[in-house]
Amino acid sequence: MMKYCVILLTMIWLAGCTPPDKPKVELAESTNNLPDSLLIKPGESIGNIKLRSDMEKLTTQYGKPDESDAAMGSVAYTWYIRHDTAAYRTSVYGHRNFGAADEDVLHIKKVLVTSPLYVTSDGIHTGTDKDSLGLFYQLADSSRHSVKGRAVNLFADINKGIAFDVDVLTNKCIGISIFKPGDISAANINLY
Repeated sequence: MMKYCVILLTMIWLAGCTPPDKPKVELAESTNNLPDSLLIKPGESIGNIKLRSDMEKLTTQYGKPDESDAAMGSVAYTWYIRHDTAAYRTSVYGHRNFGAADEDVLHIKKVLVTSPLYVTSDGIHTGTDKDSLGLFYQLADSSRHSVKGRAVNLFADINKGIAFDVDVLTNKCIGISIFKPGDISAANINLY
């Protein structure tokens, strides 16, 4: 009997001595064959939508947005997969440069996607846990908002031009957005 107690205590001691698990990295298996139309490039583009390009051209490419909101030279468009508001979304925010030679152009300032099909070159996509995001980006807690009644924290790497909406309960990324590196005001625009 004493022999079994010693073995049991030794096993418990060994279990306590093993290092804690590293954060589980739930990344895309390979981004080598990922088409540009699904690639997230921080500070540059998500798929075919490029920052600083003319937002009005998106309606030619993607059709009429399912939702739009405009005020004081700013516009936000949202497209849902199959036009289902419960499905994944792509939202784009643009702004006019009043007084500039190109003031008629709606320049894209921020893009948000919620579909896990869009992936960074690091393999980050929606569904990735917050701890894994921190392996590739220097995240600062920017703001908190609500998405369909769920509390969501926005974590942004301002220098790289990328932000992640993280569900407070699950600690999983539910949205990824890009903006011009260093543009704190664009990073904090809520596109939900």
